[in-house]
Amino acid sequence: MFTDIGDKGVKFILWPGVVAICFNSIFVQQPDTFNSYSMTLISLGTIVLGVYYFIRLSDIEMSLDKKLLRMFMVGSVLITHSSNMIPVLFGNYLLTVDTNTQMIVWILRACIILVVKIVIFYTLLSYVYLQNYNDISK
Repeated sequence: MFTDIGDKGVKFILWPGVVAICFNSIFVQQPDTFNSYSMTLISLGTIVLGVYYFIRLSDIEMSLDKKLLRMFMVGSVLITHSSNMIPVLFGNYLLTVDTNTQMIVWILRACIILVVKIVIFYTLLSYVYLQNYNDISK
């Protein structure tokens, strides 16, 4: 169903995103400010591609355990970029509020990213263990 969209969809998101980031960096936001618009655009593009991969993952023929490991990896990337998008989107506003509010937002973001990195590490460790187990059982 989504096979035809694959490369065209990636190019449709990638190249306008690159142009928008360059345009933003040159004309919209000053180079010495927090470049939140382009970083938000990168996060949105990654989220869209992650959702696309989730949809494509249901069509791919592979064992359930490998499919679950890939879902964990893509889910971790989606959570990371979703948690990055909120403080980055409002980054210029966060610079105007008091320091305690800024610290709460960035510490919460760091905690989410730490948990996601632990999930990614566990998923990669499980994948390596699963590969070694399959090699031994053959």
